[in-house]
Amino acid sequence: MAQIILWLLLVGPWFLLPLFNKERIKRFMPVGLFAALVLTVVFQIAEKLDWWIIKENIFFLTNITPFVYGAFLVGTVIIFYLSYPSFIFYMVLNLLFDLFQAFVVHPIFE
Repeated sequence: MAQIILWLLLVGPWFLLPLFNKERIKRFMPVGLFAALVLTVVFQIAEKLDWWIIKENIFFLTNITPFVYGAFLVGTVIIFYLSYPSFIFYMVLNLLFDLFQAFVVHPIFE
């Protein structure tokens, strides 16, 4: 069951992107890729310094959760897509997304 959830976290969010304008998604994809790259570096540092341990994972992701390349990357792109002209709206939307991750998603996966 855990493997199914992990695969859904990796693949599922990518099905949201075709619902949006293709050109605008392409415009914000570098932001999502950069954010995923930074989080990948954080996971590499965390492995070396034993900050946390990932107990179950997909076979090709050794020490990075599938959330990074699925929900996090796509969520970042969608947040920028929806809030581009307004920095205040970006901050509010990002805060809501972070609160959802911290208080809804995180307790489920602990």
